[in-house]
Amino acid sequence: MIRYVDRTDFKLKTLEVSFAGMEWGDKKSEIPETTEVIVRLLSKHHDEENIPYTESWITKYTDVCVPTGVWNGIKLCQLTDDKIYVALGSAIFRLHLNSGANIWSKSFADTPIQKMALSQSKDALYIMYSSYKFDIDKLTNLIKIDLDGKFMWSAKTKIPGDGFTGFYYYNNSLVAFTWDGWRLKLDETTGEILEEDWFK
Repeated sequence: MIRYVDRTDFKLKTLEVSFAGMEWGDKKSEIPETTEVIVRLLSKHHDEENIPYTESWITKYTDVCVPTGVWNGIKLCQLTDDKIYVALGSAIFRLHLNSGANIWSKSFADTPIQKMALSQSKDALYIMYSSYKFDIDKLTNLIKIDLDGKFMWSAKTKIPGDGFTGFYYYNNSLVAFTWDGWRLKLDETTGEILEEDWFK
């Protein structure tokens, strides 16, 4: 039974990722460790409201680790003119636009990915792993990779061992939050802290 759907729109295409997952208030014993994930691309020929989307392709993945915090608006897919990226468990998959076939996949940690987003320049991806059981001694759980999957940086935190809980763009700046209560403006080129504010 589908309980979570994440969609990304770009021009006349919609990329959709859906899975059983979990919901707020679920008992810990009832939360599945893995799930089947369905990825599909919908498209239409021109932009008119009364013309429905058609299914270009559909791909299914089994035994994918369920990301924690699905009720907090996780983001598991990104779509550009000619590229598709999907987070499946701890790995990023680049899929073929016309077929959904896997082009490459890479993983930089062992915990599930909770959020991914294109950089403002559309030439890189920000990846935030779930901080639960994350090995924070090696790198922080917010990283940047280029569109070919090459690691660029791991974001800095104010306190060693702190983990990120979310990130977004505000006034054209990359802003991230940590478990210890810091709101950090980050340099998009290096991941270094430009401004800091403690809000707890």
